[in-house]
Amino acid sequence: MLRNLKFCSAITHQLKFVRNAGHSKWANIKHTKAEKDGEKAALFMRYTRAIRIAIQETNQPNPAFNSKLSSIISEALKKNMPMATINKNIEKFKTQQVQLKKHVIEAKCCNRIFLIAELYTENLALLKSNINILFKKETKSQPANCKHMFDEIGIIEISLPETTCKSSSEFEDQITEDAIECEAQEVDDVNFDDKTATIICNPEHIDRVKGELMKRGYVIDNSEGLFIPHTTISITDDERKQYDSLIKRITQLEGFDKIFDNVVTE
Repeated sequence: MLRNLKFCSAITHQLKFVRNAGHSKWANIKHTKAEKDGEKAALFMRYTRAIRIAIQETNQPNPAFNSKLSSIISEALKKNMPMATINKNIEKFKTQQVQLKKHVIEAKCCNRIFLIAELYTENLALLKSNINILFKKETKSQPANCKHMFDEIGIIEISLPETTCKSSSEFEDQITEDAIECEAQEVDDVNFDDKTATIICNPEHIDRVKGELMKRGYVIDNSEGLFIPHTTISITDDERKQYDSLIKRITQLEGFDKIFDNVVTE
């Protein structure tokens, strides 16, 4: 059922205000991730992991009966992951008995650089042991509770191949209204020429919002959870050296997936 139009109009105005206010912050995190996620191999590994988790969570390897798996396959194909590779992974994981578990590292370096790293592992005890060894070697770094210093969001990059919109403002209004109906939080980077936009939502609701958007004819180009720092800092050359050493060790841990920090991108 459609919501009251006056209510929708008010929320639309609110979404646009929030979107404009936060645009530069969002643009910065996208630039940061473009540098950190540049390699195709790492991207394909992420989709492989997502396929495994989608099958693991539902015990259903058939994408026709697993909407989450179907959505991931669609995203992977748009990023040029071969269908043969996708099918090989599905065959491999549909009989996989060992559960893949997510682990999050919260840490600080040089007392003012804060980071959140996400990893996936079959052996949590071994991973935790390796993390303890890592911090013993990185003497200027240590575990630290810092999630409260970041906003955790879900982002869904969408496109709308078929639309009757005749102008940029009309297209933006349509996406904003649909975002409201799908219970998203914000809309960003609306591009009328490419017919694309970014939907921001609660990370716990990302699969549900994706499903609602797909029902409305949107194509999901990419989706993931992000941690965006409340504030960012510039660091010295010495701090950069220490931090680069820490990052190198973290990215070498088995199952490394993503890392976020409060450092200004230069």
